[in-house]
Amino acid sequence: MSIDDGLVLNISLCLYVYYNFRILMGFFSFLKNTIGFSMVFQNCFNGIKHLLIVDLEATCWNDRPLSVGVMEVIEFGLVLTTLDGEILASHSQFVRPMINPKLSKFCSELTGIKNSMVASAPDFRESTSLLNLWLSHYEYQAWASWGEYDWKQIKVELIRHGCAPDFFAKPHINLKAVWQEKTGKKRRSGLGSALQSLGIVFEGQQHRGVDDARNISRILPYLTI
Repeated sequence: MSIDDGLVLNISLCLYVYYNFRILMGFFSFLKNTIGFSMVFQNCFNGIKHLLIVDLEATCWNDRPLSVGVMEVIEFGLVLTTLDGEILASHSQFVRPMINPKLSKFCSELTGIKNSMVASAPDFRESTSLLNLWLSHYEYQAWASWGEYDWKQIKVELIRHGCAPDFFAKPHINLKAVWQEKTGKKRRSGLGSALQSLGIVFEGQQHRGVDDARNISRILPYLTI
């Protein structure tokens, strides 16, 4: 075999591997969106006794585009609940951002989280260890969030820091998608709108992770019937 033939063979092999990798990633994406990730099926709550509701707050600005690639988690809001919405435990963990350590005025006003609250907080890796210690005292079968953002943001943080909270390895339920499926409401399906349509008044500080998680738990009984 000549050098040129070997080069062509190597290029062809690389293209073959790349092409099949793309197909495989597309298949996993299909599974994520239809089965494993959103779990928007009639039986998505089967086998679940306790559910961990997670709501993240992250760095944000009103004068630049927002994406999970540039945002950083500044609060983990966790609520352990039954499917009846009974809260068994709750926890808030602030996280010190590293890329943009100073919160914007917009972010502080939106979330109520001040710079002093995150400046003294542990970084993401240490916060993850503290979260895992708290989680080790409880049993739960899955975790849930209102929408896909929280899942995507933790995935980015995993790539960025090489670690993620233990709950990330559990099945995830997109409760917003379940709500849309049950009600047929594709628009105005934010947490506030869902609560309002049920006649439930938001309790606590909006856009604070732990308060958002508590209010999400109040919708659970309407999703699991």
